[in-house]
Amino acid sequence: MPRSEWLSSLFFFRNYLSPQLLSSYTGHFWSLSVEEHFYLIFPALLILAGRRARFIIPALALGFGIWRTLDMHYNLLNIQTIAPTQRTDRCADALLWACALAIWIRDERVKGFLERRLTFTVWLLLAGIYIFTWYHAPAMNGTIEGILVPVLILGTVLNPRNPVSRLFELRGPVWIGRVSYSLYLWQTILFAGRYYEPNVLQTFPLNAVVLLACACLSYYLLEKPMIAWGHRFSRPREHRESLIPLAPPVRERFSQSFTLGSERSQVRSQPRVTKNQEQRSEIGNQRSETGD
Repeated sequence: MPRSEWLSSLFFFRNYLSPQLLSSYTGHFWSLSVEEHFYLIFPALLILAGRRARFIIPALALGFGIWRTLDMHYNLLNIQTIAPTQRTDRCADALLWACALAIWIRDERVKGFLERRLTFTVWLLLAGIYIFTWYHAPAMNGTIEGILVPVLILGTVLNPRNPVSRLFELRGPVWIGRVSYSLYLWQTILFAGRYYEPNVLQTFPLNAVVLLACACLSYYLLEKPMIAWGHRFSRPREHRESLIPLAPPVRERFSQSFTLGSERSQVRSQPRVTKNQEQRSEIGNQRSETGD
């Protein structure tokens, strides 16, 4: 592979290089580049938008869809890639529509409305529209697909009893979903079309078996431990005791000092009694005794 291919895959600009400079072994890194661009930009956008994000995000998604239609028709940027929709500026709306839906369903009224309306019959109708859009590619088909995909996924979540939701909850599909990222990373090497020797590993069914083995090793030995480490690292500081374990003597001294400090703070918080107040209280006691 050329150096440009390594660098573009490592620094996530693989989706903006000309196909003449690249091989097919890293062709799927275009989507990883799109995801990385999104992870870098969207959090800042969400912070700047604030409460108006529920309106700004859909407007941006619609704007990206219009831009894709104009750029594909007039070739405004004149950037040649493997596929016309692999550039981030041409496919960012697909991610933005899903984020907009995730923001809107935080409203209980919207969530309740979708729970009532996204019945199994409606879900099948939307799935049929998606299939029609996929094959016939009408105007703004990318925008239609970007809206329908998150709605279809949400329909299986809000109505877990419909047949499609039950199918997705079987052990096989659930496990495939867990290792799907690893499957995606390794699949192009083994399903590249026998471009380089040895091509025996790129022949079915051996390539499927090797792909499954590579995905399992990648998921259980790399991806899953890194996810666990990331969860521990992202916890608040008071919950990170497992990252910096203290020895027993140090822990005991720390607890003792904390107890002494709390006792001192309680003593300091009590009101001070001056000598004049003590004398007045003694005189008041003597008068009460003589009065008795």
